[in-house]
Amino acid sequence: MDSNSIQKSASSASTDPQGSRGFRRQRPSSAAPRPNSSPRSDSSRRRATSSTSGGRPSRRQGADRGDHPENSRSLNNAARTPADPAARSAATTDRYSRSRQRQLLSGTTAPSSSAPSDPRLRSARNLRSLDEVRVLKSERGQARDPVTGRSVRQQREQRQSSQHRWAWLHSRWFFGLLAVAVLVLAAVITFFSPAFSIQSVEVAGNTYLRPEWLTELAQVPADATLLRVDTAAIVQRLQSDPWVAGVDVQRQFPSGLRLTIQERQPVALVTLTGADSSSGQGLWVLAADGTWLGQLADLGQHIQSLDAVTLISITPVDAGVAPEPGQAVSDPGIQNALAIVNGLGTTLRSMVTSIAAPSIVLTTLILSNHVEVAFGAAEDISSKEQIIIQLISEHGSNLQKINVRLADRPTYTLGDSAPQ
Repeated sequence: MDSNSIQKSASSASTDPQGSRGFRRQRPSSAAPRPNSSPRSDSSRRRATSSTSGGRPSRRQGADRGDHPENSRSLNNAARTPADPAARSAATTDRYSRSRQRQLLSGTTAPSSSAPSDPRLRSARNLRSLDEVRVLKSERGQARDPVTGRSVRQQREQRQSSQHRWAWLHSRWFFGLLAVAVLVLAAVITFFSPAFSIQSVEVAGNTYLRPEWLTELAQVPADATLLRVDTAAIVQRLQSDPWVAGVDVQRQFPSGLRLTIQERQPVALVTLTGADSSSGQGLWVLAADGTWLGQLADLGQHIQSLDAVTLISITPVDAGVAPEPGQAVSDPGIQNALAIVNGLGTTLRSMVTSIAAPSIVLTTLILSNHVEVAFGAAEDISSKEQIIIQLISEHGSNLQKINVRLADRPTYTLGDSAPQ
């Protein structure tokens, strides 16, 4: 190299401070622009002019030169990337390990889901870095939230358990609703199906009424089933008979129906004025609760057993009384006589054969020993009964009449003597 070229290079170096840094090579002015390159703007020319003028470089010039962080990072990465393929593979492994650590710390990727397929990435160094990541995650999971006081791991476990619990509850509700729907469907099908059809009707609890009459009166439909039978209608039809006080309908699976009858108890036979005792016309059976059960002559087809002798006869009764089966007695004299019968004890009641009840005051009991007892109103029945039994036990057959209308001042008659 000759001395002239050395002097030219020295002078150009002293006049171009950027050239000493080796930042960029200036394109010769005589060179033609590239086909795809656009012409430089005025700002670019000004920057080039200022750089060649020897002045202090501006911030924009520093960014063009590579002082910007992004440009410096790309330059550093480019300078760090080796040209050797083996060294480049090792650098790639190192970068993957660091990226993997960031992913694991952020919790965005599971460790086993994105394992590298390249065997070179499963080196001992990579395994050690994964162990370090696990340690870092453990330390991070133990950090406490200043608001709730719980660690990150505890919060995550709580969220997971809550999600599992809600999933279990949803599945439980689903299967519960499904089971209910199945049961409802089965119940509807069974209700409208001919299953459990009634094949037999059993009558129980009846003493006076015939079971055939009760079965006919119940009118159980032929196509009825135990699930669809109308028990209220059966009870209403049976209670239309005045002898029936109550009914209990019981289903006996698979095909039986049981009718338990509660009958009214007959206690008196009321003889109306002009009644025919031989035919039973005008003789009405009266229940203990004061219900007219019907005429004695009309009970043959429904009653299986009734001893009229055991009934207390109440006579005579005013012809204005008009009994109706199933209706309650309304005559005051009959009501008073019925109250006396219901209030007497077993001993004296068994001795009473008839009661004359023209009125309440004149109510008289006729005993089996032909003693007449002027009983009067149905008051102090127990006291009057004790007086009657005591006088009978003291005087026996010599006693003819007893007056207990006033319980505190009873009187009696012995034979032909005057009242005592």
